Amino acid sequence: MKRLPRAGLALGLGLVGVSMLVGPASAGAAKRPSTSAKVVGTVKIDKKNPGVAYVLAQYRCTVADPIGNPSHLWVSVKQNDAGTRSAAVSAEGSGGSGAATRWEDSHRNPVTCDGQTHTSRFSVDQVENKAGYKTLTKGVAWVQFCLFDDTTPKGDGQTDFGQPVSSMVWVGVH
Repeated sequence: MKRLPRAGLALGLGLVGVSMLVGPASAGAAKRPSTSAKVVGTVKIDKKNPGVAYVLAQYRCTVADPIGNPSHLWVSVKQNDAGTRSAAVSAEGSGGSGAATRWEDSHRNPVTCDGQTHTSRFSVDQVENKAGYKTLTKGVAWVQFCLFDDTTPKGDGQTDFGQPVSSMVWVGVH
């Protein structure tokens, strides 16, 4: 049996001690919560102003750099004239193709990105909509709830944001 010189033994014990300190700390490091988005309720048309509606959604997001990479939310509610389910309305580009004749949306809703799950109502209207769409009507609508934060993949450099974490579903409109 070979014996290590005392200096080698001390060095070996020192490295073991360092690895014991580093190992558990990195293994137990807190994992950042993943971004999530889910429409959880119906769309409610404002009784006092039918040009405004509210979408109930649950979300979680984080922001490591609020100046260089802030969070962003886009909420969109689209319908055909009758307010009925239509594959054409849920298709990509339905707002520009004419399939959706009723459309309200917003990029202006603030979100709290603190890693916690929040449930909130988000407003949609026609303030940003300049194409002359009609306001929403009772029935069903295609809702897109698209959340961007510092964990969402970067886009193609053409926009500030990449691919969102999204919830896209048909819901009732009341």
